[in-house]
Amino acid sequence: MKRDEIYKKMGFWNNFYLVIAVISALFGIKSIIDTFITKSYLKQLEQLKDLGVNPADFEPTTFDKIILVLTVIIGIYCVVVAFKNRNRIIEKVKVDIIPYALTLILAAYSFVSGIFTSINKTGAATSNMSEEVTKSMENVPKGALAAGIGIAVFIALIALLIKLLPSIRMLVLNSKLKKLPEEEEVYE
Repeated sequence: MKRDEIYKKMGFWNNFYLVIAVISALFGIKSIIDTFITKSYLKQLEQLKDLGVNPADFEPTTFDKIILVLTVIIGIYCVVVAFKNRNRIIEKVKVDIIPYALTLILAAYSFVSGIFTSINKTGAATSNMSEEVTKSMENVPKGALAAGIGIAVFIALIALLIKLLPSIRMLVLNSKLKKLPEEEEVYE
């Protein structure tokens, strides 16, 4: 693969990354506004109370809030660097791989922490549920519940793949670019 082809592909994947990163940053900013300014999560906690679930089990901790702010700051940083990389790709100079690596690191952290959080919160929620909620869950056919969970997991994996694919491709293309010789011979 020639240098021009690699830069052309990098341009596509960087633009794809930018679209996803900007959308993620906007959702992150909205989460910060909801958590710290509008406190809309308090309404959600009240809805849990109506279901017989202890809302304190689902309230964000100080650590959760710090991670939210750090994640949004890192997301905005990644957008800024990816915009700078757009110009670098056009000029055909070395790109900064930090935003793509950070995206993969944050995704891995979110995946692991999400599993632990869901296990802890689900256990707390099921132990505190009212009899009414428990009975309504018994009426749901087990096959339908399993199908719903399977569909949700499939959709989540597709969304994760779409989010991570540009970062992976940029890192792979960057490594291919590094393997090319510095000066290409020009044939006339």
